[in-house]
Amino acid sequence: MDAIECPGCKESVPLSCQKCALCGRAWDAIDLDVALRKDSARRYRLRVLAALAFAAVAALAASWTRLTAAALRMRGQFASELAKAEANQKVMGARPAVDSAAATPDPAPPAAAVYSLVLAPPSSSYPPGSRAEPEPAAAPAPAPEPVAVLDAVPSSVSPPAVGVRRIHGVVYDLLSKKPIRGAKVLFHGQGDSSSITDALGHYSWDVSAYDDREVKVECQAAGYRRGQLEEREPPLRERNEAARRAVLAETAPSDLTPALLSRTTLTVVEHDMVLIPESAK
Repeated sequence: MDAIECPGCKESVPLSCQKCALCGRAWDAIDLDVALRKDSARRYRLRVLAALAFAAVAALAASWTRLTAAALRMRGQFASELAKAEANQKVMGARPAVDSAAATPDPAPPAAAVYSLVLAPPSSSYPPGSRAEPEPAAAPAPAPEPVAVLDAVPSSVSPPAVGVRRIHGVVYDLLSKKPIRGAKVLFHGQGDSSSITDALGHYSWDVSAYDDREVKVECQAAGYRRGQLEEREPPLRERNEAARRAVLAETAPSDLTPALLSRTTLTVVEHDMVLIPESAK
């Protein structure tokens, strides 16, 4: 504090002076104590305002960080759903088309023919050569054959947003090679979470790319043994039935353990899993 407020004219006077140069009033110890208290109160108010301003800026920064993270998650989920829809379209387009002749029923008889069948007398009453007898109704067309379910196909996803790592893959049956729908894929290590496979057996899960902790992946499905076999080279779905049954015979219960995905710098990690039916022998 280098100056004091004059009790008389309220002007700022250097503290080294003993009286005001404008009004000529001198001050004593009481005036000096009052001035010091006012200065201390002013400094305290300034510190409080500075602390409030800092807290407001910190709260705004935290809110912005949360909004940005939520936007990135929504963008990643949207891209994942879009990739799944495109994969479904590709698979549906690759299925064998049903014969159009077998799938299209015979056209209905015209209205005039139906009318003649209802009102005309039995064929025995027609005199010979008078008119043609009505033709019998056409036999119903055979039902189209059901379209066979395709084998499991690898999943494909779009690149995730910045700062996001995407884990995806397909879950399928060891013996039939068919995709398993409704399987529950559990993730542990970066916060417990889960994903449900779609009709093609595909799943995907997004995590932070800046978290380098290992992730443990486990798969469960009704009617299948607990645990899974990890995909290998060549993939099990590309081997014949004898080779797949040989893998089944060599598999012990201790082999069906959760997979541990180690640290990686990749933003897209593909991890396929194979389940064994409970009835398999």
